[in-house]
Amino acid sequence: MNNLLLNKFNLVSISFLLALSAGANAFAEMVKYDQFIASNFTNSTNVDNNRMPLKPGMQFIYDGYTVDNDEKVKHKVIIIVTDLIKKINGVDTVVIWDRDFSNGYLEESELTFFAQDDDGNVWHLGQHSEIYEEDTLVGGAAWLVGHLEGAKAGIMMLSTPKVDGKIISQGFAPPPFNWTDGFKFIQSKNNL
Repeated sequence: MNNLLLNKFNLVSISFLLALSAGANAFAEMVKYDQFIASNFTNSTNVDNNRMPLKPGMQFIYDGYTVDNDEKVKHKVIIIVTDLIKKINGVDTVVIWDRDFSNGYLEESELTFFAQDDDGNVWHLGQHSEIYEEDTLVGGAAWLVGHLEGAKAGIMMLSTPKVDGKIISQGFAPPPFNWTDGFKFIQSKNNL
């Protein structure tokens, strides 16, 4: 198990902003999207950002609890960096396999596509997710930048984070997907 990413996230103290109550469209209006330019990704699968390195074979395990209807529920997310590459909107991406477990049952299995730009920022270019109920597949959806009108790439990790209050978009998929997420840095430690 590789806890490098988890430890660095803890040092940086990132606050994730979920758009559950406001809805994806309302959240999308709150953030400024960074401009995605495919020609800025000349070595995109060499993801060596020191806060979010993604090398084939790396595994990250986040083990804890969530709260559902005021009840504490055991929750685990397992992320594996594969050796697969998928070209999206002209950019080669690293394929990440992400599995989300609640009370020991698989809730979601997802392929997520990341690439690093020439400035060292790690971008999210889409995902394919499958939804499960008690380990039984009940549905799924996929969205990719350049293959869905209105979909926007977003930044998962900046090369040089700044504590400036800016909300960074991690991407956007319009209806019927209604997916968006973002973050802002609230504290930074020297010596990362």
